Amino acid sequence: MHRENVIFVLQKIALRSEQIDLYKERDELIDLPGYLLNKWEDSYRPEKQRFTNEFTEDELKQMNCFTDFFLNRVGNLPNEFSELLKDPYWSTVCEYAGELLQDFERNENI
Repeated sequence: MHRENVIFVLQKIALRSEQIDLYKERDELIDLPGYLLNKWEDSYRPEKQRFTNEFTEDELKQMNCFTDFFLNRVGNLPNEFSELLKDPYWSTVCEYAGELLQDFERNENI
């Protein structure tokens, strides 16, 4: 359950098409990075044993690094959605989420 939630949120962060869908579904005034950060923090629960049992030690470390990375950038991101999609800092957050997804997928196939 936790693993699926983490993957779901990472997909929302990594995929532009998912971000566009969220923007259209929610509200055009949505703070998308803030919204996705809240979703991430809701799904990423390293203090819970049931959560940590679903991930490898390496995956837990990767998620911790991603969380720090995301937190360090979210305050400097533009509020305007069209500007956000062009922002290099947001692009790095999205790329990082995509890399995590690929690593998780590889681990599932081992």
